[in-house]
Amino acid sequence: MKSGVCTITVHEVGPPEFLKGLARVQVTSPYDTEFVEALKNLAPHRARAWDPEEKCWWFTEAYLDHLKVLAQEFEDAWLVERDVRINLHTGERVEQMGLFTGD
Repeated sequence: MKSGVCTITVHEVGPPEFLKGLARVQVTSPYDTEFVEALKNLAPHRARAWDPEEKCWWFTEAYLDHLKVLAQEFEDAWLVERDVRINLHTGERVEQMGLFTGD
């Protein structure tokens, strides 16, 4: 298992500079060569984008289920949707009122 935290955040609207706003799923994790290759192999270039400023990946929502599986390679893996964080290993749900996800 890889050390660190992988977080998948589903945004209401994606940033317009990445895939014309169609990329709503943001993936952040520590750098890991194998994980990056897995992300690249998961989706074609037209369905993913690297954000060098924020150091994260953006994907279209069609790849969300596959991303959740890949994220579980890390010790901590979380899915953030609106005001809820879900631990991808245990299913634990943590509701956070007013959680800011950048939307």
